[in-house]
Amino acid sequence: MKKSFKKVIAALLATLMVVTAFPMSALALPNNLNDGSRSADIQLQFGTFHKSNSDWKDTTVAGTVGEFEMSGIFDVPLEMNGGYDTTTGEYKGSLYIDKNKANEFNTSADIAADEITEDIQYGVGDYFTTTVMLNVSELQTAKISIEYGDTIEPAGAFSYKEGRGSKVALGSESERVAKNGTWTEAGPNMLSGQSMRKLYGAINNNNIDDSADVSAINISNKTIDIDLGNGYPIISTGLYNDYYVDPSTGNALGYTYDNIILGTFVFKIVKEGDVSFKIWDTDSTKLTNFKGAYTIFDIKRDGAGVYDYYTYAVNQYGLTDDEKAAGIENPGSRKLTFMGHNVNTPEQSEDCTHDGTKTTTEDIKTAATCTEAGIKDIIVTCDKCGEIIEAETQRDVTIPALNHDMTRVVTAAKDATCTVDGNKVQMGCSRCDYEDVLVTIPATGHQEYTYTSNGNGTHTGTCTKGDDTKTANCTFGDWTVTDPAGYEHDGSKERTCSVCDYTETATIPATDCTHEGATHEALSVEKSTAATCTVDGTNVYETICDTCGDVISTRTETVTAPDHVMTRVVTEAKEATCTEAGNEVQMGCANCEYEDDLVTIKELGHNRDRVVTPAKEATCTEAGNEVQMGCSR
Repeated sequence: MKKSFKKVIAALLATLMVVTAFPMSALALPNNLNDGSRSADIQLQFGTFHKSNSDWKDTTVAGTVGEFEMSGIFDVPLEMNGGYDTTTGEYKGSLYIDKNKANEFNTSADIAADEITEDIQYGVGDYFTTTVMLNVSELQTAKISIEYGDTIEPAGAFSYKEGRGSKVALGSESERVAKNGTWTEAGPNMLSGQSMRKLYGAINNNNIDDSADVSAINISNKTIDIDLGNGYPIISTGLYNDYYVDPSTGNALGYTYDNIILGTFVFKIVKEGDVSFKIWDTDSTKLTNFKGAYTIFDIKRDGAGVYDYYTYAVNQYGLTDDEKAAGIENPGSRKLTFMGHNVNTPEQSEDCTHDGTKTTTEDIKTAATCTEAGIKDIIVTCDKCGEIIEAETQRDVTIPALNHDMTRVVTAAKDATCTVDGNKVQMGCSRCDYEDVLVTIPATGHQEYTYTSNGNGTHTGTCTKGDDTKTANCTFGDWTVTDPAGYEHDGSKERTCSVCDYTETATIPATDCTHEGATHEALSVEKSTAATCTVDGTNVYETICDTCGDVISTRTETVTAPDHVMTRVVTEAKEATCTEAGNEVQMGCANCEYEDDLVTIKELGHNRDRVVTPAKEATCTEAGNEVQMGCSR
């Protein structure tokens, strides 16, 4: 199936991480009037955001991010659980996943995924896209500023420094500021692949001025700014792509947009609370000339002025003071609405009699195909109060099957040759995959060929009834051994083509040694371990093939530890003296560092039994002394 590359989204759906679209009552047929009797509605459609062929939850990517091709109108839609606040002019609520649309997406895209049984709420940390549209069929100029609420921030890819290198991350404006980053080409402005110039350029022969596509996020004002000041008329009816997803059903087999798509922008939910959008300059006090929201649509009008604008604010441009005081407004004044409403036009009471002008729109529930009927609602809306008039609305109206449009050439006509079949032209439907059966014209007959070898395993045959040639691989028989292989001796073999007699030769690798000849045994020093005084050692002997030198087997012998040889004098014996200790001889092992403990002998002390000076009595004139003793040792 050609939509197989959408299987990256299956992971999102399988884990209940998809995104959703706004109510289908907003997807009305285009406005085709230009006299001010109808309003033009600014509409928002919400959808998923992820990089093609990747998980959209990734927050950091290496290198250049590039275009997020399969986001927005190419992906599963989001629903808004909320609505329009007539007091504040906000379109607000929470975003959630509609289980039925997610399951329809999986089924139509032929994706094997578990059925989603519950709607899934979106919250903080989730990314989504906002597509801005106008329900008109032709557009010359539009300037629109839509304010987004505090719970969301513009998001995209930005680069930042980390250490000495650079990285690229996916995140919101505050995350970019925190990392002192710089927005890349995939930053917070509109997705380049979903701009007016990209979407409608081919329809109008690329006759759209580049400057007509000036749309961006204004972070200071917290607005989406649409500025299409120099555009040419753009026809939106029939804007079809095989990969557009039907926002009303989630069907992934293509969709036709009858509204003009102005651009798709990326946001991230950063706070708890409702997601909200509203017209920024509702009364033209912040910007001049109704640039909060105005448009010129339906037909290109040379010399159109401010009085021609379809405005969100009151438009009395060019009127006299008396006309302004009388409440006279230009035809397009307040005819530009946002999600079907305008804060400058008070909501009508439920007692409206619906006796004014009415708008008829169609809500395609199931698009008709070539072979199956579709279903639509034909909705009648009161222009005065904006309510759907159910008494005049037709529900579940059958859309007849379109029948096949057999204008697509599937296979061009081809004449048959001697050896190759031809065919008649094969046609297919331009709207679906249906194709006529391919009618084959048989080959005129197989011709005889004479073959000549090309010397490389192929041969070329020449048709005997014409100048047709063909080259094919040789048809070889079995190999014939011409020289058997032996140990350390390659052999050879050959085979011959049965068509051109070309002979191909090949080498037969030498055989392995069988170790059947003489062997010898040798001690392996590397594998053996020496015995110590206390630990046994091992001798490893290897049996080695005398022919090839391979080790065939090994055996191990234990070398018993010999114990210590106590013949090494560590400390000589020393006798103790009167004042110094002595020691016995201390021995150690002659083969290792082991030593006996050192045994000390305590000092002897003095033996006072030797007379040094005898005692002498003192006289009248001479001093005497006591006996003086000394040590005999």
